[in-house]
Amino acid sequence: MDDTTQAATESTEATVFADGDLGRIQGILFGDHARRVDERLATLEQALLGAIADLRGELQSSFQALEKRVSTEETNRAKAMKNLGERLDSESEVRVEGESAINHKIDITESNIRTAIAAERVAAAADVEREFATLRSDSVDRRDLAELFAATAERLRGADE
Repeated sequence: MDDTTQAATESTEATVFADGDLGRIQGILFGDHARRVDERLATLEQALLGAIADLRGELQSSFQALEKRVSTEETNRAKAMKNLGERLDSESEVRVEGESAINHKIDITESNIRTAIAAERVAAAADVEREFATLRSDSVDRRDLAELFAATAERLRGADE
């Protein structure tokens, strides 16, 4: 018997059995059984302590594995967030550059259209002036026309008379 089992046996005998002759008789009658029960209890206690230690170790290793997974996940997410931020910045720059190029093209096109409209306006005004001058030169003055009608009317009167 080891010290723990012997101490358990002695404590059981001391507490279970009475003092004096009666205690000795009880020890003789039940002592062997009490020692086996104590040994079994001691063995169970040791097994339980061993199982608890094993569970504690397994739990500790499970926690460590979980902490490692969480740490890895945090690192992966931090990298992903960094990459996403860089991608967002890059795409934002591309969008701004594209927008700037489009705005520049719009400005150039607007300028070209305004220049073309102004040129067309000048050309149309010149065409109107030319047509107006042509109409003036082709048209008969009202006085000349009135004199012509008056002369024709007098000739017709003179011819009727």
